[in-house]
Amino acid sequence: MCIRDRDTPFGRLSSYHRSSITEHLPELAEQLVLFVTDEELRDRARENLEPHIGAEYRLHFDRETSCTTILEGSDNGRD
Repeated sequence: MCIRDRDTPFGRLSSYHRSSITEHLPELAEQLVLFVTDEELRDRARENLEPHIGAEYRLHFDRETSCTTILEGSDNGRD
């Protein structure tokens, strides 16, 4: 099994290109780890990947403690 990971892979792409890439992204590897912002993965791009998402996590930064916590689920109403 080949696991691929990408950090902010869609950051500088137009929504058209983002949608086109996410349409074919699941074909690249059995498992893919994406580190994306909420702005990178939305609308059609998110819809393209939705059936392939096995787990989601979000990072929550606490300004008082300067610590980041990993939370299960997403912020888009799915959890």
